[in-house]
Amino acid sequence: MRAKLAWGRHVGERLIGYLADQAGSRGYARLQLWTGADNDRALRLYRRVGFVPSGRTSRTDGGLAIVQFVRPASGS
Repeated sequence: MRAKLAWGRHVGERLIGYLADQAGSRGYARLQLWTGADNDRALRLYRRVGFVPSGRTSRTDGGLAIVQFVRPASGS
């Protein structure tokens, strides 16, 4: 899998930082996302870049447990 080539290189952190800056410069106040409740690698990344659980949970059509995370957009 190609994504594994980027592991440990902080690519995800930089991409989220850029996205947050762009969202803030366009007037958005916050970012929100959903991820698999058991996706430990993603959960660690999102917490590291300032996302916090919103308290909302759901399930996909296939039954996968998902959780919502939020954080302020940069520059907002």
